Amino acid sequence: ERSPISEACQGVVTTLHRLGLEKLLAERDLTGIRAWFQKQPLEEHVERIFRLAKVRYAVMTNIPCVEEEAKHWQPEAKPVTSRLRTALRIDNYLKGDWLSISAALQKEG
Repeated sequence: ERSPISEACQGVVTTLHRLGLEKLLAERDLTGIRAWFQKQPLEEHVERIFRLAKVRYAVMTNIPCVEEEAKHWQPEAKPVTSRLRTALRIDNYLKGDWLSISAALQKEG
C-alpha cells in the first residue's frame, strides 16, 4: 500500500502538513508545492517557519575569507530577519591557511 519513508522524508512530510499543504502532498503535486513556496514572501515565510518550529533564532556561520560569505559582515548587509544571527568562522586562521587569508585581505585592499 505505502512504501516506507526515511526519517528525513518524514521531516519533510511533517513540515508540509504543518504549512497546510496536505492536499498537494496527498496528490503528490510537486509542481504545486514548488509553486506555493515560490509565492511566499521571504520575510513572512521565514517568520512562519521559526514560529512553527518554536525557535527564537538561528545562528549562521560565515567565513570572512570566502567572498560570498564575507558580504554578511559588511556594514550595508541587511538581514532577512533578526532571527538569523551571524557568527564568524575562523577555520582558515586556525588551520593556518594563509594563502586564502592573504588573498581575501588583498582583495579588500
